[in-house]
Amino acid sequence: MGNKVLDAAEVAKHNSADSCWVVLYGKVYDVTEFLQKHPGGAQIILQLAGKDATDEFDPIHPSGTLEDNLKPEAFLGTINPDTLSKATSHAEPESKIELTPNKAPSMSSLLNLDDIEAVAKKQISKKAWAYYYSAADDLISKSLNNTVYRSILLRPRVFIDCTKCDLSTNTQHTNLPIVLKRLQTHEDAYIASLHAPQVKAIILSNHGGREMDTAPTAVHTIMEIRKHCPEVFGKVEVWVDGGIRRGTDVVKALCLGAQCVGVGRAPLFGLGAGGVEGVERVLEILSTETATAMRLLGVEKVDDLGMQHINARAVEQQIYDGPVGLHALDRLVKPKI
Repeated sequence: MGNKVLDAAEVAKHNSADSCWVVLYGKVYDVTEFLQKHPGGAQIILQLAGKDATDEFDPIHPSGTLEDNLKPEAFLGTINPDTLSKATSHAEPESKIELTPNKAPSMSSLLNLDDIEAVAKKQISKKAWAYYYSAADDLISKSLNNTVYRSILLRPRVFIDCTKCDLSTNTQHTNLPIVLKRLQTHEDAYIASLHAPQVKAIILSNHGGREMDTAPTAVHTIMEIRKHCPEVFGKVEVWVDGGIRRGTDVVKALCLGAQCVGVGRAPLFGLGAGGVEGVERVLEILSTETATAMRLLGVEKVDDLGMQHINARAVEQQIYDGPVGLHALDRLVKPKI
């Protein structure tokens, strides 16, 4: 059936959970079986059932998504573009910001991630912006992701040779590591460490503040681990994600013991601001700022960064200080995943 040319009116008939077809990039797919597997829930697909969903799908899904999630037989054929235009001619185009791609500023003129985010907001559709910027409730956790790094002070040095700066690490990764994401307590980090070496790493994250507002930031969680079960750092790699806006934020996370630092939404904003060049500019800015911060701290290698390079006293008072009970967890947790 994949060679068929389908009429938009025929596609429009399949607009329910019993038979759900969508048009993506001029091709028709039967996504009925995939509805309940969709990470975002079935309802968001059903809202577009029987229609061309390309504009909604494209901004938030990477290439290869269809191939990775749909069976080959889900492809039913191509859509007749003439009938599709008739079916959608009355739809109002999604509003976009006034800037057009050819009026976008040069990426080299954008000096930090705030500049890039501001341009991205003007370049992408309102729907894509709402998705990229989304957070839970009052945005408290999302905002704290950014501001918590401002509460940690760096401690620059002067009588140290800072002409060299190596951003690489000595860490070696296996091809298929088990990495657990969204840990937000020292207890969960400790439990994960009990499953080493099957578990190679844990990602401390509140999912960009999207899930539970007022949840702790990755900074709070990594400091909680340092306080209550520092042995975790010797068993699994500890990664952090969320709130990174500056190279100094990257350095602070590394000083706290993170072995990998996720940069969250920033590359998405770069993509919206200037495509591939925008993403490259984001990474260039972060890399340059990170190297500058390391030089001012008198540090040559990433592996040499440590707690002696920061003052996190302002954040320490917010770290969980209740019962620990890790020995009880040893008895309760099964020895294998």
